[in-house]
Formats: sequence, C-alpha cells, structure tokens
Amino acid sequence: MLNKWILVLLAVATMPAYLMAQQDPQARRILDEVSARYAQASSFRASLSQSLSNSTEGLNEVVSGSIVVQGNKYVIRMPGQEVANDGEKVYVYLAEVDEITIDYYYPEEGETAPSTIFDLYKTGYKYQYVGTESIQGAACHVIDLVPERADTQFYRIRLFIRGNDYALVRYEMYDRANTRYTYEFTNLQFNIPVQDAEFVFDATSHPGADVVDLTEG
Repeated sequence: MLNKWILVLLAVATMPAYLMAQQDPQARRILDEVSARYAQASSFRASLSQSLSNSTEGLNEVVSGSIVVQGNKYVIRMPGQEVANDGEKVYVYLAEVDEITIDYYYPEEGETAPSTIFDLYKTGYKYQYVGTESIQGAACHVIDLVPERADTQFYRIRLFIRGNDYALVRYEMYDRANTRYTYEFTNLQFNIPVQDAEFVFDATSHPGADVVDLTEG
C-alpha cells in the first residue's frame, strides 16, 4: 500500500479536464493568489508528511519524508521510495522490489510535476470556499475542488492555504473507495538555493537493485 504514496501524489494532476461551470469567486481569488505565489518562487523545499486512512478497511498509515521542487525538476524521498526528475528523465526507486525504473520526462504528454497541483483548479474542477481552519498554528483558508467528471478516481480534493502568505500547507484527496490521502508540508522554504545535482539520481546508493531503463532501445 505504501508504494502508492508518490504515485498518487504525482497522478492527481492528470485527471481529465472539462470546461468549468459557475464558480465561487472568493475561492477563485485565493486560488489565483496561490498560483501566483508558486509561479513566482524559483524553488521550494519542505518536509512532507503523508497519511492514508480508511475506516472501513481499518487503514491508518503515516510516512514522512522530504520534497524539493525547482520548476519541473523535483526530488521526493520517502521511506522505501525515491523519485527524482532532472528535467529530462524520471527515476523511481522502490525498496520493496529493490528496483530502479528510468524513463524520459514527457510533459507534453501530460506527465506532471508536484508544482502542477497549484494550477489544478484552472480546468476540470468546480471550487468552493469552505471556511477557515487552524493548521500548524496558522489560520488557513479551506477550499474544495470537485472534478466535473463523475468517473475520476478522486471525488474531492480539499486544500488548506495559509492566509498570511498563500502557501499550500495541506491537501486531502478522497477516493471512491472511502480512502483519504493527506499530504502536509512543514518547514516550507521558498527561493532557496538549489544545485542541479540535487535532482540527479544516484543509482550507486542502491547497489544490487534491478534497473529497468525504458530510455534504452
């Protein structure tokens, strides 16, 4: 189950897009501020906590790691998992099967980076302002995104946006099997110096792992 974490994190922005219906103007104003906040940032780094819960199946799992993003480049490190995108290739390591998968990064074919979550609302979703909630000691706006299609994996995405700087500090995704995926960012740092080497995957750190290189041949 834990191997789904990063895949869910990256897959959410690939949900099909349709034209917008009438929208909540208060939610739109805040979401536009969030989009501008991250578009203007050269980079960001954060600690990342992820939880999965499903009361029907008795699931309650929590893992913690880190994330660094610079444009379309990113590296996500979680227990037993690592994903690195150097802007050209994407490297995925899963400890459970001790395997490294390498493929080209194809943004023109809909492949996503974590930064795309901040523009997710622009196509294919209805958005509604829910209210405010205290997260990490700060007052946050709460906004729901609901896909306009009824056949998507997630029927709701709830965003928690810090009111004083429009930083996204948490989001929750609810799927149709009554599972909730929660992603929370702490120790957020914007516009920090990031070297290109940060996004280069080091295969030597996983000696003996099987390598599936889809860029060959």
